[in-house]
Amino acid sequence: MHTVRTALVASLAVLFLPSVARAQVATEDQAFDRGILGGASFGWSVAADGEWILAGDTTSLNGAVQSGNAFVFRRATNGQYELANTLTHPAATTGAKFGTSTAIQGDRLVIGAPFTGSSIGVAYVYDFDGVSTWTLAGTLLADAGVGAYQLGVSVALDGDRVVVGAGNDVAGPAGSGAVFVFEKIGGSWVQTDKLTSPVPSTGGAFGASVAVVGTRVVVGEPLSDRNGVDSGAAWVFDVGGPGSALEDELESDAPATGQHFGADLSLDGERVAVSASHDSAVLPGAGSVHVLERGVGGAWNHVARVESSTLGAAAHFGFSVALLGDRMIVGTDPLNANGDPAEVFARDAAGAWYSHVRLGSSNRFDVTAPVIGGDVALTSERFVLGSHDADLFPLLFLSPPTGTVSVYEDRSLLHGQHVLSISGGPAGGGSSTGSLQGLHVRLGEDWAGAIAFVAGSATGEGPTPAGAIVVPLTYDLYAQLSLQLAIPVAGQLGLLDAHGAHDAAFVLPPARAPPSPACTCATPRSPSTSRPSPRR
Repeated sequence: MHTVRTALVASLAVLFLPSVARAQVATEDQAFDRGILGGASFGWSVAADGEWILAGDTTSLNGAVQSGNAFVFRRATNGQYELANTLTHPAATTGAKFGTSTAIQGDRLVIGAPFTGSSIGVAYVYDFDGVSTWTLAGTLLADAGVGAYQLGVSVALDGDRVVVGAGNDVAGPAGSGAVFVFEKIGGSWVQTDKLTSPVPSTGGAFGASVAVVGTRVVVGEPLSDRNGVDSGAAWVFDVGGPGSALEDELESDAPATGQHFGADLSLDGERVAVSASHDSAVLPGAGSVHVLERGVGGAWNHVARVESSTLGAAAHFGFSVALLGDRMIVGTDPLNANGDPAEVFARDAAGAWYSHVRLGSSNRFDVTAPVIGGDVALTSERFVLGSHDADLFPLLFLSPPTGTVSVYEDRSLLHGQHVLSISGGPAGGGSSTGSLQGLHVRLGEDWAGAIAFVAGSATGEGPTPAGAIVVPLTYDLYAQLSLQLAIPVAGQLGLLDAHGAHDAAFVLPPARAPPSPACTCATPRSPSTSRPSPRR
């Protein structure tokens, strides 16, 4: 006998979502902004480690216009994050944009201010006193050099080693870029190395992104002309010796002009994720992320191209990326017109990366320019998304746009949560009459091979067969305000894949709002076994 399981969702009007087959939407466990104390760029950069979250705000006031601040949040005993310290630019320089880049590890953090001193740039190291305060412990300045080389456009930290990008360094061709390595020696921070592109390009922006683990440094050069104009490049160095050594060059699986390979990157041991934020293989500027692993003999091999079929053109998927173990979070350009969100990917036992959840927000209220992309970070327990210019309630005119940092608990995203989502039509089709709509259901690997039946539900209520489960569709406040009458649609049968996922599609009838989907899933393989509890 087959056990029938039913999932029902509430009705929903979906607007401004331009593509089909999106992963499910997850709402954050906590969102916070800085109100009138912050600037429009709160969340421009985010970093996270353990109980700490660090958020940069490049436009906040600190005795000078756009001097910038950084805010340190600490997780309290109730599980919520509270503001622990506000770090201001030590020199309060106009336009310095302190907070452009951030990194944190244990009791140490680094903040870049690349436009300090006529854009010469600087980075600052802070140490935690073990009680309640982060104090300035080092000022990182580049060695000899004249000009606007923008030291601090990117930063990375591992123990007593800090790596700082200067994407506009002019030691080689104009704007070719450089990376400076600093180490704490004898209680002082000193520069120990300077890295430049092995194949420099004018305006190549070597150092626009950096990562470090031990003595291994990875550098992105997104505007390199290595494989065509602005194709991009990334390089791996070993800085453990008396001088740095080039270990390997990293490339996408299909280098192309305008790809911007190296726009961002994240290193975890001998695995690295490198974004090509303007990759146009699917749609113009949609973007991609590439995973490479170090093999026998030290060569770095391309093992996976990660794309999101849910994004529209110019989403710039890979605007930001963070990798940890078998999980990866990828951000989109926060100013892309589609409002495309960040997305979480997981690696299965066979080594394949698959989309697991996209990070929406229950607090987004701005219908004219929903900003839900931006910088990303992750820890072993949480995902963090910085969405600058994403004020919580701009339509109510309660405060100027300030940006938002959203925190998502890992256990609610990757451990068997049953979720559904609906999306708009392809390439700007939206929810207009006759546009193609997409439904994505993911019920977890324990549902692999089950039969999925997609149907419509106007209210989220209906007949519930024996053994049914309820799967609510997560949606934002604006969607709630936009609710209209839903209409039933024809169902679609399919099998859930190895991840317990299935995609369906339907066409909106004339002049009506999108219906709410329901999924009835029957599994013939385990008729006497109930669904396991979510894993923790």
